[in-house]
Amino acid sequence: MSIKEKIFKSNNLDYTAHYGWQKSFGDESFTFGYINSYKEAGDILTEERNPDLLMFPIMFSYRQYLELLLKNICQKGMANIEYNEMIKKSSHNLESIWKSCKKILLANITEEEMDYIEEVVRIFFVIDPGSFTFRFEKDKKQESRTIKEDYLTINTKNVKKFVDKVDDILRHTYD
Repeated sequence: MSIKEKIFKSNNLDYTAHYGWQKSFGDESFTFGYINSYKEAGDILTEERNPDLLMFPIMFSYRQYLELLLKNICQKGMANIEYNEMIKKSSHNLESIWKSCKKILLANITEEEMDYIEEVVRIFFVIDPGSFTFRFEKDKKQESRTIKEDYLTINTKNVKKFVDKVDDILRHTYD
């Protein structure tokens, strides 16, 4: 059996992932899979209790979860042309995506919930404005480190707690 066959045609069901099962449940199942899987990955890695080593995938997973969550809300709440323009303009910029998303959420969540989500989004935006900080050691030009601080302390358990609350507020938008 070739390496390719061992990867894509495994008989070990414990470690085999299946893409396509979502078709039976409609397109929303694909959206759920993408959004929820990044949050779940962050949750699982946080529970490993090895934050020094796992900080990068934990923070990237939670940031990616937030980005996909907010973009999904925008996609549902905007006309296709408006959404496509927002994506072109915003790219991975959480602050810009949040501004568009906030307009859609205004009538659906409380001001307190809105403020809470905004603070969490802002924290991720400040530390990782373009989705590079926790994916790459250096910037696009390979000139400087993506994390500017000499020392950075992140309590990953608290990050999980704050992301969980965001998910409690907005899970209905993708589940």
